[in-house]
Amino acid sequence: MEFWNSTLGSSFILMDILNECRSPQLLCATIAALYMLALTSNGLLLLAITVDVQLHVPMYLLLRQLSLMDLLFASVVTPKTLMNYIREENTISFGGCAFQMFMILTIGGAEDILLAFMAYDRYVAICQPLNYMVLMRPSICWLMVATSWIIAFLNALIHTSYTMHFPFCMSREISHLLCEIPPLLKLACADTSKYELMVYMMGVMFLLPPMAAILASYTFVLGAVFHMSSDKGKQKALVTCSSHLTVVVMYYGAVMFMYILPSSYHSAQQDNIISIFYTVVTPALNPLIYSLRNKEVMRTLHKLVGRCISSQTLMEFWNSTLGSSFILMDILNGCRSPQLLCATIAALYMIALNSNGLLLLAITVDVQLHVPMYLLLSQLSLMDLLFASVVTPQTLVNYIREENTISFGGCAFQMFMILTIGGAEDLLLAFMAYDRYVAICQPLNYMVLMRPRICWLMVATSWIMASLNALILTSYTMHFPFCMSREISHLLCEIPPLLKLACADTSKYELIMYMLGVIFLLPPIAAILASYTFVLGAVFHMSSDKGKQKALVTCSSHLTVVGMYYGAAMFMYILPSSYHSPQQDNIISIFYTIITPALNPLIYSLRNKEVIGALHRIMGRCISSQRL
Repeated sequence: MEFWNSTLGSSFILMDILNECRSPQLLCATIAALYMLALTSNGLLLLAITVDVQLHVPMYLLLRQLSLMDLLFASVVTPKTLMNYIREENTISFGGCAFQMFMILTIGGAEDILLAFMAYDRYVAICQPLNYMVLMRPSICWLMVATSWIIAFLNALIHTSYTMHFPFCMSREISHLLCEIPPLLKLACADTSKYELMVYMMGVMFLLPPMAAILASYTFVLGAVFHMSSDKGKQKALVTCSSHLTVVVMYYGAVMFMYILPSSYHSAQQDNIISIFYTVVTPALNPLIYSLRNKEVMRTLHKLVGRCISSQTLMEFWNSTLGSSFILMDILNGCRSPQLLCATIAALYMIALNSNGLLLLAITVDVQLHVPMYLLLSQLSLMDLLFASVVTPQTLVNYIREENTISFGGCAFQMFMILTIGGAEDLLLAFMAYDRYVAICQPLNYMVLMRPRICWLMVATSWIMASLNALILTSYTMHFPFCMSREISHLLCEIPPLLKLACADTSKYELIMYMLGVIFLLPPIAAILASYTFVLGAVFHMSSDKGKQKALVTCSSHLTVVGMYYGAAMFMYILPSSYHSPQQDNIISIFYTIITPALNPLIYSLRNKEVIGALHRIMGRCISSQRL
């Protein structure tokens, strides 16, 4: 019971370098960039070694494991650090702390041993080349990999279990980027001196023998290299070994500073800097050191790119796809009164521009609207403004010029933008429903659960997820050869009508499209329905008629927008194509690309006294008595 109250009952607080930095935003952005670099570079190196048969040799098998370890190492710490900074919550649960420590010790220990095995591999390759395929046969390599992981796993399990068994009844603030043994032991309210000595001895045993093996290997290697007669062979050997030595120095230097150097010789701030170095910087740089200085890896990456865009495929793709434009056979071509319809579309577009522009202006200028609900509403207005602008000007210009063509690149860009903005709006509407649920059902916690940083996280999540989805779908859709008719029977470049022109089997992709449509639309709809079920229950139990009326007006505005948007999107992407004709698709596309963006701000502003009041105040400022 005492142990529960002092340890498991509460979380730890990670007081990392972002809390003490003068420019935390810059450092956060740098860490995020390094993490993305680590993911990309290690991912590419893993892909290159896995795909290319020429790299299926012992050296690259071990290098692949190193890339996997670096990728995992960075992913254990960095996302948590970034999320803590964004959410302004530096807490980590007891279980989360134990898991993070276990993973860091496992991956770090495995990398420590693996680097020694990689040095041995270079020694055998250069000093005993005739016996290389015997001494470094696949079974031996996999034994090395398994040994690295198993020894590190057992060591991590023992240390994590023993460290976390101490009662932590002092301060909960861990002055470190992550949960590691040295900073955590400072919080224990028990005598840890013997255990600290054991950690020191284990650190020495875990680091010095591999380092001694590496130094011994490279002593023999350098001796053999300088006795080589071939300059080309000497250069290749030096490049390979120097890459490995650079990685060894970076890794072992940081770890020895943390685990072997006595704590009196380094401060908590220095520990934080070093921890960033071996958890983020080193995993990002390792694959670059190996790939940029290794001709075989670079050649493989070039070959991979070459396979993706081989000359034969490129010529076929160019002749069938890039060589000409598409023709958009939109609703204006089949309409009896195209002039009237064109004028109506132009008028709706002007309404969309003006109403969304005014709503953005009102929310930006008026301080009283600087609350979560209107922050999300301003993003919705921005999306609607962009949505209408991606399609409508092209449609109107094509009609006026009597040219319905759109280039391959223009079609791809339009598709990407529509999928990005549409997907972002889809997710944002769900977040707006959650905002209304918190405001009405949990009003006392509203400014905590919907504080600015959470709102911006919602907005960023909407845009990032939608852009990634759009990038994947656009790239895959446009890779098909389009050798049939060039006429797209639609107002804009969207996936369903475009796939009808492909001269390849698209049935599997259409099924994937349908499933993605369901995944992207139904969960947000379910979240919205759940939110408004709770909201309506809370509204009808309100004692104040004024509060009840205000809540119903706000929610009905949002539900009207939701009904219009999701109805059109589900008709286009979820309803099977056999149930709707190209003409119906054209009408629906006008609805969600022009009509909805024009009506959304009117629905919110005309039925919202706060927005109307803000617009009146802005008008009052513009024509004040002094200026008049």
